[in-house]
Amino acid sequence: MKILQLRSSEMFGSPERLIIGQCRHLHDFQFVCASFLRRGRPNRFLKECTKSGLETAAIRESFAGDVRAIGQISDIIIGHDIDLLVSHDYKSNFFGYFARRRHRLPQLAYFHGLTAENFRMKMYNLIDRFMLRQMTGVIAVSNLTRQLLVKRGLPPEKIEVVF
Repeated sequence: MKILQLRSSEMFGSPERLIIGQCRHLHDFQFVCASFLRRGRPNRFLKECTKSGLETAAIRESFAGDVRAIGQISDIIIGHDIDLLVSHDYKSNFFGYFARRRHRLPQLAYFHGLTAENFRMKMYNLIDRFMLRQMTGVIAVSNLTRQLLVKRGLPPEKIEVVF
């Protein structure tokens, strides 16, 4: 099985370490790690994936809502013969959903929790709330995040807890 790990992050923190750790230790699967690149800014996540010997793909965008990302993700799915899309944040959930629908591909979404430090993040959380309902399944990183998802209306049978 070939899995596309999609993360919208230029940083390298806990979620990115989790992705690389999974990719390096689940030997029965092949992985491609993809992330968004905006106007040539460095992407530490992709750099660390490459350093770890993982196959990577860059999704080039000009601005935050660049819908051309859907076609690029679709091209990655086709070009790498992807069997499963795993997305890790609201942006990856959104663009990944529209790309994978073209191919009838299952999509699992990690839910790491919520932040709402400003109005824009509150809007992204609202979009993600809708998008998580469209996923084949959702992976909560703790029982607390699972409870939050259920409280927000996600069917309990659609959620698995990692830790």
